[in-house]
Amino acid sequence: MPGKIPLDKATLTTLMIPTCTGERDVYQFIKACDLACSPVEKEDLPILMKFINTKLFDQALNVCRYRDMNDWEGIKLILFAFEPQQSTSSLQVALNSVRMRSNEDVHMRDV
Repeated sequence: MPGKIPLDKATLTTLMIPTCTGERDVYQFIKACDLACSPVEKEDLPILMKFINTKLFDQALNVCRYRDMNDWEGIKLILFAFEPQQSTSSLQVALNSVRMRSNEDVHMRDV
């Protein structure tokens, strides 16, 4: 039956998505939701969006409350606004503070 996810999949999906308040948990929330959305068929995404909506609280819920909750990419763009913004100068200072170790070479290694 289209539009129905078996209970075990729905439970698993709900368990893997953390709550999001819009404070410091936005990146983990987006990462978990991306992972949850990737194997889901396009016709089942609206159901998953309902699960994702139940995980939004506080500021994140207030911002997304009156939005179209059937489009994860749109919700993700809204939530990215909660990520702390850094100036280019602060990023440059952080990059300059990274030093190569004396025994480290510049070649890429397998991680």
